[in-house]
Amino acid sequence: MATNVPRLIAVEDLVFADNVRSPECQAIPAMVESYRRNGFKANHPLVVSEKPEGKQLVLCGNRRGLGLQWLQANDKEAYRLALPSGKVPCLVHKSLTEEEETLLRIDHSADEDRVPLDVWSIYLAIKQLARVGIDTQERIAEKLGIFYTKGKKKGQPNRSFVQVRLNLARLPQKVEDAMRQYELDKDNTALR
Repeated sequence: MATNVPRLIAVEDLVFADNVRSPECQAIPAMVESYRRNGFKANHPLVVSEKPEGKQLVLCGNRRGLGLQWLQANDKEAYRLALPSGKVPCLVHKSLTEEEETLLRIDHSADEDRVPLDVWSIYLAIKQLARVGIDTQERIAEKLGIFYTKGKKKGQPNRSFVQVRLNLARLPQKVEDAMRQYELDKDNTALR
């Protein structure tokens, strides 16, 4: 893996792309309220990948970074209190491959995450891992912390859960679009 260094980065230099979280799963309003109450916790840096023109692609800490950007744009006083220097602590990775970026972005266990991934976000994570060459159902399930929770297979990677989503990822885009609409707006959308 490429080298990494701790550094303070201006919030406006953060770039957000390929985050697997759906907007509902990001819970930005809750993050903003946490900043208003507690400020930014300097001992919990964002993990970023250095890009051209001084931009930093956020790999871990998308919710925290988006919350800071929201405060910066909408509540300057709360932003100054949450992040007095205007710069956020980051662990900066240099020269990462797409696979390394994807693994860093997705490589967390569901039980470690304060806001777990929703169904749509898990689907996107599975699709991204497959795209960068994590090709077995078992490895994908392990990376995402998807294990059987009961029965004879308790504690083993849930390969069948992953397989269904890999099969969906191979279908035409309109099927994925319908699934996304259904998952993100279950109350108002009939699955056809």
